[in-house]
Amino acid sequence: MRLFGKKAKEKKDISLVINPECKHIIHNAALEAAVIGAGLAQVPGADHILISALQVNMVKDLAKAQGRTISEGAIKGLMVSFAATYVGRGTSKFLIGWVPVFGNVINATTAASITEAFGWAALRTLA
Repeated sequence: MRLFGKKAKEKKDISLVINPECKHIIHNAALEAAVIGAGLAQVPGADHILISALQVNMVKDLAKAQGRTISEGAIKGLMVSFAATYVGRGTSKFLIGWVPVFGNVINATTAASITEAFGWAALRTLA
């Protein structure tokens, strides 16, 4: 299955048609990141490893959905280029992540939005 449809190629706009499987992969990864972020909000640094592994698997699945293969090194390179978001996530977690309930919601929202943004950036890079 191709990432972009014929209509998008004709108009030279790759944002028009996106493979539904890729959307599903990105949205599911964001949801899983939100669950991890909410569940581990009060434990400092505990969710970074799990969310990073989740994002690596998301990029592998995106590449597979497009009929491509990608190495771990290439995925880590993408993650390094997207590292600024981790600084923002760490800051928000440090400031309010320890607050029960409110911190869980903020941490879940931050984890989901960063994973979603990373997924779309990776998809754009893979295209």
